[in-house]
Amino acid sequence: MNPRLVEIGLDAYIAFFCGLAVLIAALLWILHRRTTKTRHHYLAQFDPDQLRMSPHKIGIVYLITHDDPAEPTVRTVWNNGHPVTAKTERRVAHDHLIPFNADRFFT
Repeated sequence: MNPRLVEIGLDAYIAFFCGLAVLIAALLWILHRRTTKTRHHYLAQFDPDQLRMSPHKIGIVYLITHDDPAEPTVRTVWNNGHPVTAKTERRVAHDHLIPFNADRFFT
């Protein structure tokens, strides 16, 4: 007598793993869509003319609170996928900031 309880063929294994791959892909797509929607909604509350980006780290977005010609005062509002709620302000040189580019940031 065969010690296996259920005979499972190669087709069943392939079907199972393909279904699992589709499920994982759907979950990753939903998570990506949710993060993109969160980013859009959060940054929509700020004036795009007052937003700046770091030229070295695309994921960091600053809000200019006081536009001084030498060193503007900025506050970080987005940092690598997460909103920043702290109201910490700091002075940054103009060469460390570039204008906010929504196409570059949201892709």
